[in-house]
Amino acid sequence: MKIKFGKVSIEVPNEKYLETLFTRPDPEFFKDLFKLTYTSFNNYLEECAECGEKYAKTGKSNRSEDE
Repeated sequence: MKIKFGKVSIEVPNEKYLETLFTRPDPEFFKDLFKLTYTSFNNYLEECAECGEKYAKTGKSNRSEDE
């Protein structure tokens, strides 16, 4: 079974794993998951801000492929 988050997908060994994860959650797992998500989102926002500033000044982004 695969779970998709945008372009990223995570392979889950079986559906029982998800059921166990949410019926008897491991607090450390969720703490790490939320910290990773928060950090990734902040990094993305910082990158967007830097790219936006450069684009405003030069009309070009700092990416080789504009999305």
